[in-house]
Amino acid sequence: MPKQKKQSLQKLISKMAPHQQSVCRGIMSDFKSKFDKIPGSLHNHQAWIGGYRDHVEEILNIACVVYTALNKKRKLDFTLGESLFVLFLHDLDKLYRYEICSDGSIISRDYCSSNYLKSIRQMLHKKYKYVMRNEELDALKYVHGEGDSYSSKKRVMHPLAALVHCADIISARIWYNKGQDGTYW
Repeated sequence: MPKQKKQSLQKLISKMAPHQQSVCRGIMSDFKSKFDKIPGSLHNHQAWIGGYRDHVEEILNIACVVYTALNKKRKLDFTLGESLFVLFLHDLDKLYRYEICSDGSIISRDYCSSNYLKSIRQMLHKKYKYVMRNEELDALKYVHGEGDSYSSKKRVMHPLAALVHCADIISARIWYNKGQDGTYW
């Protein structure tokens, strides 16, 4: 089977709604000094210089594959663009937490995860005039899994959240060392 080229981050952003595209481009511009330089994580996935961008591009490409395959079988109740937007935002805290030291090393400042969603929602509204929908907030909250919120008595993670969780976990735990070459998968 021939190798398939990955879609560029710009092409993937163009699949989102116009206001979401504007938010993503604004974030890339506002965090230019970090977006292309910090790692995807300090140890677990895409842990190289520029790995953050590689991870974001990788998960958006994975989401396209997963969304397309599932939507062909049974119509999903959210759009591809919605899943791409949440995934673009899912590790936004790293742009605030990771600092590049003068010697080139990366340090991570602590942050309070209990305020994370509120902070992101407020920042998006204040800076980019974007109001997150409940489905987007749910997906952003559970992109890394349900954790302590898991319940056997009620559904916690909804469909959009489940798809973005799958895309992130594939990149972070299956293809944790992939994406650096940027051309093929």
